[in-house]
This record gives sequence, structure tokens and C-alpha cells, in this order.
Amino acid sequence: MSGRIWTEAELTTLRQRLAEGVTHRAIAEELGRTKSSVNHKAWDLGLARQAGPRQPWTRQELDRLEQIIASGATYQQAADKLGRSRISVRGKAADMGLCNPERAGAFRRKDAALVAEIHDILGDCIDFKGMNCSECTAYLNAIGYEVSNSWVHKQIGVLGPNYRRWARENAKRRRSLIMSMRRRAAA
Repeated sequence: MSGRIWTEAELTTLRQRLAEGVTHRAIAEELGRTKSSVNHKAWDLGLARQAGPRQPWTRQELDRLEQIIASGATYQQAADKLGRSRISVRGKAADMGLCNPERAGAFRRKDAALVAEIHDILGDCIDFKGMNCSECTAYLNAIGYEVSNSWVHKQIGVLGPNYRRWARENAKRRRSLIMSMRRRAAA
């Protein structure tokens, strides 16, 4: 581990801010540490927040959420402004019908003809071009198909076990090539 040692002043600040209900993200920014570091230290000290009763949304918060989402802010930005979690904001926005169809689930909604076209391209990428899953995703995005790496990985599985195996072999081959190039450069 390559982190700085926590000072007594930082620990005191951590304890005070957690008692005040300040988020781990805000504490991390105040202390100049990562959120993960604050999470771990709070856990180590037995100060990790327990999931408590959910706070009901007030009418003012709902109106504010509607304004924030309408302005084009992300769920995380809305959460920061409202003092709530991103998950809570996303869920409430969905309940209120404020979700932008372009924002959520865009990778899942593809018509059958488009998926068949992408399958053909994936087959060529893996079989003939020797690409792995990440490279296939980058290639598809570069030529205009909006896809995520997890969606591509699932589609490779749909193509069949041979394609999945070939994609893994391509990845191994690529890593081996990179390692040999690094060894040559170091020599």
C-alpha cells in the first residue's frame, strides 16, 4: 500500500464530520484524500455509517430535483446538490418520470437488424483481425456504433463459445506481444 499515514488531526476531523453526517466524498475532498481512503479508515475505526432509515423526500427536494435534472445535470451532480446518494436520486428521478431515454439503457435498446449487423462485424474483428473484446468495443464505437464493453462481451457470448475462446486467445496473444516488446525496449 502506498498511502499517507493518517494524522491525529485528520482522524479527529473524520470523526467529527461523520458524526455531523457529512458524506465520505465531501470528507475526502476536505482532507485531500480519496473517497476510498476515507471509506476504509471509517471502516477500520468502526465508524462506517450503517444503513439507517430512509429519509423521505420533501416537496421542496422533489421540485429541486426536477429543476436540476431539467438543466441537464448528471445524477451525481444532482445528488451532490441535494445531499443524497446518486442511487437515491436516480431512483426518485425514475419514479417521477424524469429519466431521459437517451441517458439510461441506451446500450440495451437495439433492433434485431442492427444487432445482426454488429454480430457480423464482431465475428470479423475476432476471427480475421485478431481483436479482443475491448478492441472490438473501441472499433465499433469508432465506426459509429454506440456500444459498451459489457454489451459487446455479452454479444460475443451469443456468437458462440468458439468466439469467446478466440477473443480470449487474441487478448493473451496481445499481452504476450506487449510484454516481449517491453522486454526488448528495456534491454
